[in-house]
Amino acid sequence: KQDAERRAGDAVRAAVANDPFKRLLVEYEGPRLFPYQDDARKAFLTTAVGFNLQAPRAAEKLRQVDLDWAKVVAGVQVPTTQQSLRLLDLGIDQARGQAASTKIYTAARAQLNLPLVPKYKDLSQDRKDVVTQMLFNMGAEKFAGFAGMRQALQDGDYNRAAVEMIDSDWYGQVKRRGKDLVEQMGLDRPTQKKVDDIVKARKAGKKTPEQASQEMNDILEGLKGSAAPQDMSAPPPEARLPLPALDARRRPLA
Repeated sequence: KQDAERRAGDAVRAAVANDPFKRLLVEYEGPRLFPYQDDARKAFLTTAVGFNLQAPRAAEKLRQVDLDWAKVVAGVQVPTTQQSLRLLDLGIDQARGQAASTKIYTAARAQLNLPLVPKYKDLSQDRKDVVTQMLFNMGAEKFAGFAGMRQALQDGDYNRAAVEMIDSDWYGQVKRRGKDLVEQMGLDRPTQKKVDDIVKARKAGKKTPEQASQEMNDILEGLKGSAAPQDMSAPPPEARLPLPALDARRRPLA
């Protein structure tokens, strides 16, 4: 079984080797043959490349690639390389469609009179890729809960959007992916250092979670009060990623 998983993973990685966006998605999600519980979303069964078997319309999407939901969940039918790639494409198309929609999107935790991704068309491609990655990973309902991030995107303040990403349960759950996406959003180095210092102090026991959370809020308030929003250009070259799952509610850093 492990050998089969490894061979399947290698085949999917080889197939996306020339597509930087898909390559990162495959690296973060980890292609799989058999259903498994996502590390960041313990309640969800996942297969292929981050395909949530318990998401709405999961059975319908599996039928589109000639797979049977019940058999896949039971582990008696596994996706081929081509089926995994097709499911990946369906997931990316859905995430990009959600990101680009101008329809006003509200959720129980975030009553904002804004689209799901405000001013999406004005974002650099790097930042469009960030929100698409997040939507692919968590879905629209969870993303809608990132009220502070969405408001920061509306304001064109990408430093604040990045700090709002850090100040979430999701960031701790996805580990390296979160750090990479925050960098790709374009968080400036001085702010990143401040945030890192707060996190390190909390982990070392030099700050309580409540103190750390308050200092994070102070950073956010300072960013809100900055003189002007950042421009719409891509992050500087040194801030870009090298080419090679969720409760978004605010919490004390832990």
